[in-house]
Amino acid sequence: MPAAVVYYSKTGNTKKIAEAIARGAGAKCVPVEREKEAGGADLLFVGTPVHSFGPSKPILAFLKGADLSGKKVALFCTYAGLGNRRTLRKMAKEVERRGGRVVGEFWCRGRFKFMGRGKPDAEDERKAEEFGRKMVSG
Repeated sequence: MPAAVVYYSKTGNTKKIAEAIARGAGAKCVPVEREKEAGGADLLFVGTPVHSFGPSKPILAFLKGADLSGKKVALFCTYAGLGNRRTLRKMAKEVERRGGRVVGEFWCRGRFKFMGRGKPDAEDERKAEEFGRKMVSG
């Protein structure tokens, strides 16, 4: 299998971006709870919302338990305020500890719409699809 997307999403924002990346990459897209379905991918996309300036607990647990030896990994996150760079740095450290190589990063700050809540829009999805295409093409 050439590529797979594993993500955690509590509100649906990260799921929306994960699905757009998967469309662009022609990849299977699975929530972290079903991460075993992504096995065997040459390129693994891993995504999370920013929680307390870092990755979500489910994604951090997934990365800490994964064997990423020799795998290419592209990381992504969604956020409404701050913490995107710190989140991706933490994820990258775990990927490298597990033998993987980070080949790309993407973040999406949802557009503020109501009471500080952001939602990815069509432009965000377009950029996510492009990221997916770019990562699989080399």
